[in-house]
Amino acid sequence: MSAPPRRLVVAVATYRRPQLLAGLLPLLDEQARAVSSEGLSTEILVVDNDPEGSAGPEVTALTLETPLTLVSEPRPGLTAARNRILDEAGNAGLLAFIDDDEQPSSGWLTRLLEVMTATEATAVTGPVESSPVEPLDMWLKGTEVFARARHSTGTTRRALATNNLLLDLHQVRDMSLRFDPRFGLTGGEDSMFGQSLLRRGGTIVWCDEAVVRERVPEDRLTRAWALNRATRSGETWVRVRTVDPPRLRAAGLRLRYAATGAVRWTLGTALALISRARGDAEGLGRHQFSAAGALGMIRGALGRTIVEYSRG
Repeated sequence: MSAPPRRLVVAVATYRRPQLLAGLLPLLDEQARAVSSEGLSTEILVVDNDPEGSAGPEVTALTLETPLTLVSEPRPGLTAARNRILDEAGNAGLLAFIDDDEQPSSGWLTRLLEVMTATEATAVTGPVESSPVEPLDMWLKGTEVFARARHSTGTTRRALATNNLLLDLHQVRDMSLRFDPRFGLTGGEDSMFGQSLLRRGGTIVWCDEAVVRERVPEDRLTRAWALNRATRSGETWVRVRTVDPPRLRAAGLRLRYAATGAVRWTLGTALALISRARGDAEGLGRHQFSAAGALGMIRGALGRTIVEYSRG
């Protein structure tokens, strides 16, 4: 008697983006069919984090070849949605994450699977290319807020994000990994997940060919959004490193990160003033963005957080 095929679940957490979701799901159907075989069965899972069920009409109107499951997770926040994905995946061996405002490049899922097979990593992650709906002004170009680093395939990484991720669920379950509810409304739950994975002996490997493309809407093409993102990133960076250590060590780390943030904020602010005096909009954006990130480090060290995913 032959062994049952391995299960791969391709998952999307969504919140009030039904049109984008409707454009993504047929592409995931293509990706899933490309990797399905006698030894690997594929499914698509959508977790709707909107209590009003805004994803329902768009999802039910689609006809896909790949089995599709839609479930509701009304509890607010990304942690609740992502943990629901882990629960719904059940005994699947593999779980791929992609965001509802992204689209996978050709061969995305195939490349992730190839690298996982070759490396036996706990997680494989890849690049996200941002596509703004309008050209960036010089200030935003200077921030590089939409620029992400690239690495050679097979490179071991020290962080992951769920916007482009493949997990070996057997390893994840053995490590008892979950997304931390303390980060549910602030974001950073995937950063914390990655740090917990590494602390428990897991590995994260990069696949540079597994590209996803992110649509950047007009409301993100502002200085206020970019500075808020920098501040929140600084907060998250500190929080994931200070939330679990023993109290005395955590206090020492917070003091060190607050001091580092203060030095970086002073330097960034000074360089921003110089750029402003020179009329250098790109330099001004770069240094103000850096100063905002440093401010976030200070806020994170003091236990302050931006609650980005509150529903009011």
